[in-house]
Amino acid sequence: MAKPVGKGMTQTLVIGNNESGFSLIELLVVLVIIGISFALITLSIHVVDPSNLQSDAKRLVATINQAHDIEDLSGSPVLLVIDCHQWHFFDTSTNELVPMSKEQVSGGTFKTQLVSIAINSTELNCAQGDSLKLMINDDLSPVKVSLNTEKQSSVIVSDTLGRFQLQQP
Repeated sequence: MAKPVGKGMTQTLVIGNNESGFSLIELLVVLVIIGISFALITLSIHVVDPSNLQSDAKRLVATINQAHDIEDLSGSPVLLVIDCHQWHFFDTSTNELVPMSKEQVSGGTFKTQLVSIAINSTELNCAQGDSLKLMINDDLSPVKVSLNTEKQSSVIVSDTLGRFQLQQP
């Protein structure tokens, strides 16, 4: 029992709680840290969506056909310059290569990570960082453009009228 220390005061014994464990706040902090770590890891993983390659190929087909229409109307060939990240069109009616405006035909960028591009028998490895050129004119020789990722490829071919279409796998 406690002995009185002074007038009106008593000494009390504090007996510690010998149960060990974590408090609710500590558990919540750990769960929040784990949740944030999981979210960052999930966001950093790059998922390749196969529909992105098809979408890129369809957009490229549409712009090449639009450039072909401009070539038919103007009579001067249009130059397509393509690399593993983007494509551009250039007017060749003058001696200088002039980039075509967005009102005429716009270039574009690839949403997918390409490994290589091939036009007919010329292949471009994306690690080289070069570009390929294709003259869009009334030449009726067949053209085959291959867009390749690590797991998929899309093939764009021209028909006898010089129109381009996506070849079905």
